[in-house]
Amino acid sequence: MRHQLTRSLLIPFWLLCPHGAASATPAGEAEVKALLIANMTHYTEWPLDLPGNQLRGVQICVMGRGATAEALLRLDGKTINDIRLSIATKTRIAQTADECQVVFIGESNPGLQIEWLAALAERPVLTVAEGDELCLRGSIVGIVVDNRRVAFDINLGALKRTRLKLSAQLLRLARRLYNAS
Repeated sequence: MRHQLTRSLLIPFWLLCPHGAASATPAGEAEVKALLIANMTHYTEWPLDLPGNQLRGVQICVMGRGATAEALLRLDGKTINDIRLSIATKTRIAQTADECQVVFIGESNPGLQIEWLAALAERPVLTVAEGDELCLRGSIVGIVVDNRRVAFDINLGALKRTRLKLSAQLLRLARRLYNAS
């Protein structure tokens, strides 16, 4: 299902855009990143044949820990732009691949992070990680801080392996587009 860009969605991305006027402060950086992840669900199209295709609710799973992971968990049960968020910590890959539309990979053992990315590589799951290194290694989205502003990169190669589609609006807002596999 296509999601149209509306004025209410434009404001959060404008604040996060590298050319926007707002900067993320260290205290609010994790919250800005968590809201960015939640807002990305509006710009993501999941295959219609998925069991329980969300549209009214999204399951965001958190693997690992860190300030952004904690900020995401605080969004559990909230509704953002008519989409109800269900957020939970996951520790097993198989369970995550079947239950989650979005997986945030937080701070963890680097080997475990790569293992999760490999296991989710061809699943219709939007994978999001902090930093451009994991984005280059298989995460679809990499959230970064660039010149004190929260921004994001998109790995088109990783996206292509899934059956997800990201809107043109989201692609235009990305700081960088990679074609890494």
